[in-house]
Amino acid sequence: MAYVQRIFKLSLKKLKSLPRQASSSSSSSSKCAEEVMDPKKTSEIIEKISANWISYGFDRKDERTDRIETNLSFFFCVTLGLVCTVYGFMYAPDVKLKSWAQREAFIQLRRREAKCLKPIDCNLVDPSKFTLPSEDQLCDVEVII
Repeated sequence: MAYVQRIFKLSLKKLKSLPRQASSSSSSSSKCAEEVMDPKKTSEIIEKISANWISYGFDRKDERTDRIETNLSFFFCVTLGLVCTVYGFMYAPDVKLKSWAQREAFIQLRRREAKCLKPIDCNLVDPSKFTLPSEDQLCDVEVII
């Protein structure tokens, strides 16, 4: 209720600070401004606004508490939840061991170079475990190595 009154008073101050227009409807605009300044009318307007209040589900009795708790819960859930989740994924350890596999490959390459071996052995897989097609079978097929 106090929250609605404060907003209403701020809007009244803005209405007062607006320059007066010199037109034929100036009498009707001043009449509206006088109606808004009337304390009975303002209390009626505030009551209408408060009567139409629908709770967000955090506090069904107090509008201000309900609004504050709604804003806080969205702040913590959305803002902090997203930020913490992104930080967690950014600084999480290497689950797929991609960097470990790359380091291990460089270590194996250096070891093979130190022993004066080829980087990859042509007999990495035992040739007796598979059969290659003969030259006759590959006559028209382009072989890309």
